[in-house]
Amino acid sequence: MNLLMETEELHRKIHSVSSVVTNNDCFQILHDLDELLARLYSPQLTIDVNTSTSTSSNDGTNTNENENEIEIELRKHCLQKTTNVAMLALKLITTKSKNSQGKQEPDPEDDDYRADEERDCQSTVARIVELVLILCCDGDEESKQETTRKNIDEIVDMYSSYQRQVLRLRSKPSIARLVEYRKRQKHMMGTMLGNGNEEDDDDDDDNDNRNSSSSNQHIKVITTILGQATSLIYPLMMWRSNLPPQSALYKLCTQSIQTLDDQAQSLANTVATWLMEDSQINEYWMVQMSGGEDRNYNNQEESHSSSLDRITDIDLGALDSVVDRLAFCCQIFDRYIQLVVKENENHNHNNDSVPTTTTTILQQLHPEWTWKYASLERYLITQQLRSALHPNNNFPVEIVVGAKIQVPSFVEDGTYLSTRALKRAASTRSDQAIGTVAHSIASDVWTTDSGGTGIYEALVEQRGCYNPHNEVSSLGGTNNDNNTNNGVADSPSSNSNSFAQALLGALDDDTSSSAAVSTTNITRPPNSGSGGLLGTFSSSLASSVGGGDKFLQIRLNTHICALNGIHSASTACSSLDLLRTQIGRIVTEFCGSLDDAPVYKGNLIIPVIRYYLERESYNLPDSQHLTKAEEDARLHKILIQPINDCQLFHQFDKCDSGVLQALCQEMAHVLAELFLDVILSSTNPKIFTDWGSLLFSKEVRLVQNCLQALMQRAVSTAATSHQDQAGAVPILMSQWERLTQAVAVLQLEKPSDWSSYYQSTSVLSSQELKGILSLRVDFSSEAIERVVDLTEANSHNE
Repeated sequence: MNLLMETEELHRKIHSVSSVVTNNDCFQILHDLDELLARLYSPQLTIDVNTSTSTSSNDGTNTNENENEIEIELRKHCLQKTTNVAMLALKLITTKSKNSQGKQEPDPEDDDYRADEERDCQSTVARIVELVLILCCDGDEESKQETTRKNIDEIVDMYSSYQRQVLRLRSKPSIARLVEYRKRQKHMMGTMLGNGNEEDDDDDDDNDNRNSSSSNQHIKVITTILGQATSLIYPLMMWRSNLPPQSALYKLCTQSIQTLDDQAQSLANTVATWLMEDSQINEYWMVQMSGGEDRNYNNQEESHSSSLDRITDIDLGALDSVVDRLAFCCQIFDRYIQLVVKENENHNHNNDSVPTTTTTILQQLHPEWTWKYASLERYLITQQLRSALHPNNNFPVEIVVGAKIQVPSFVEDGTYLSTRALKRAASTRSDQAIGTVAHSIASDVWTTDSGGTGIYEALVEQRGCYNPHNEVSSLGGTNNDNNTNNGVADSPSSNSNSFAQALLGALDDDTSSSAAVSTTNITRPPNSGSGGLLGTFSSSLASSVGGGDKFLQIRLNTHICALNGIHSASTACSSLDLLRTQIGRIVTEFCGSLDDAPVYKGNLIIPVIRYYLERESYNLPDSQHLTKAEEDARLHKILIQPINDCQLFHQFDKCDSGVLQALCQEMAHVLAELFLDVILSSTNPKIFTDWGSLLFSKEVRLVQNCLQALMQRAVSTAATSHQDQAGAVPILMSQWERLTQAVAVLQLEKPSDWSSYYQSTSVLSSQELKGILSLRVDFSSEAIERVVDLTEANSHNE
């Protein structure tokens, strides 16, 4: 009776709730339901039907049977009452009716929005649904009865619809603000068109500000939609992961997740479409990009220097804002897909009872947006580079404030543009976008191809290495101010060589013939291999003005600025610096490293040669043993054949001569360290006689000659392709210096000879010298100690 009274009391409370359900109402309803279920499932009302039936049959009386039937019917009645009132409470919260609006969701952007309380309320509603399912499945946990299955389906549909409504209510305020904002924008645009184009400049600035603000509204709305969806879906995923697939709660979580995901992606797709329209991405920017590429293609036969002189006619600031918003949207889409969509797909894939879902809206939308972002980012890079290389924007700048160290401004601009573009591409979390942008930066900004329009070609031409405006006053050219119309100081700004303008301005007081010669020189673009602009002008300037101090200063300033720019560019674009690192990695991968264990046979040079060297005996007693050990066929097999079998050197015809030179240098270094590591090893100590030192010397020479032959092939290839490889052989020989001295130490007649002949040029440490001298069986330890002590004393004195 107490349970029935409490049920009626809760029924009355539910009807007394106002039309708008608050969080406190939900908390109170859950508290009352918990008390009802605690009383319903108390021992007094828990009846074992099977036990009651058997007792009745054994006694043979009707009294106990009637009492049990009454108790069972009473409990069924209590269960039905509790289930009805629980369903009534659930409907009050989750559905709208004439008398109730259900639970209302506050605006997440309000200042008084309490996220923790809303999260607790969601947990409360989920608990209420769980209690209702427990009541509906009472006595039929496996849902075999049709009535039970219908009740479960009704509850699942009710809760998933509620979750969908929660997402819509939370997103509605921000969407409504965006809709209102778009209406105002269209009205203002119509008013502006009706009033004409007066005050165009101010109107254009206002339009840019409004478009930027409007697009920011789109970003906020998309973030709100997907963020709120994630906050609702993720707890359901965690709940589902701990449930058996056959349970009603599992079905409830799965359907709710799918409903929320579909609704979130539908809303996000709508707002994303508005963003595309309002930002004019398809109608304007993609068309501008295509038109710009067509213009570049049609102008390929024109001089690249003249093409750089044209300042781009698009608003780079507006394009940068569009690209930034596209990148941010790509990031949001990818995060949502990875956290929600992919996780849900993986869970469904592992569960055969759940059908595999098709590609979602965002999964279809994300590649398109990524492609548009990458395309516009690449277009932005090329346009910004063109603007940076324009003579009006290209001049020396100080890299340290207050210092006289200057670099061409386009080097600093190129570094900033490249870094910013790569960071923005990385923020999209898309390998495709990162690869496209990185390729654009490498091929458009930092390309080393001759005839390009990037930083390298501008440095070769020494563009932006001189500021004529600063030099006019320092050169004392004020007397020619009245003759600027006749002189070359007012040459058209389309001339890309500001250094040439400065020189011709300074030559304004010289003879007309000299000016004519100089003018003829600057109208022809300098060859990339001619040493730059100064190489073209040096002889003519010397003949025309006698190499005066002011022109010498101009040449010095320009040369120094160009060198600073080249150094800064090589630091910013680390492709050249990375060559040595990449060569080291390639040698390790295809030739092995010093850390590799020795092997008898294989494709890696280092482990195979280590195997033979560690088993080589240098304790040769006489010349007969030396003759046998130094047979050419034997040494070729253990030392040269592994090098010839290396696949890396089979790619010789595919390597640039500079790359092959670096390969030979790295191999020489690794092999030299290998020989030293083997003879100085403490785990496998070597013993040398004077005959053994001769064998070791021949083995070292064989390997040196083999690599030297590879270097000679590189020199021959460079000669046929007209490349300068001066100094290649000394660079390679320097890698062997330590090993060469080790061979010399082993071939000494006595330890004291080292102090007499080699000490001044030693590159070996005292410890290494002692270790190598100790390998000779015929050298006494006292003599070795004297040499080492003398070497250390001399090194300290130096």
